[in-house]
Amino acid sequence: MKIGWAYMGISALLVIVGTFMAIDGIDPYGDLLLASSLLFIYLGSNALADDRKAREAAEADTE
Repeated sequence: MKIGWAYMGISALLVIVGTFMAIDGIDPYGDLLLASSLLFIYLGSNALADDRKAREAAEADTE
C-alpha cells in the first residue's frame, strides 16, 4: 500500500512543479511534467486498488 501512496505523492509534486513551469513560460518541460504525472497517477491508483482487493480477500478468508 505504501508504494501506491508514494506514486501519488510523486504525481502531486510533478503537477505542482509542472504547473509552475508552464506558468513561467517553460512550456515544453512544464507540459511534459504534467503529462508524466498522469502515468504516476495511474500507477498509484492501480497499486492502491490492488492492495485494497488483497486486503478485502484476506478479510473474507478469515470470516
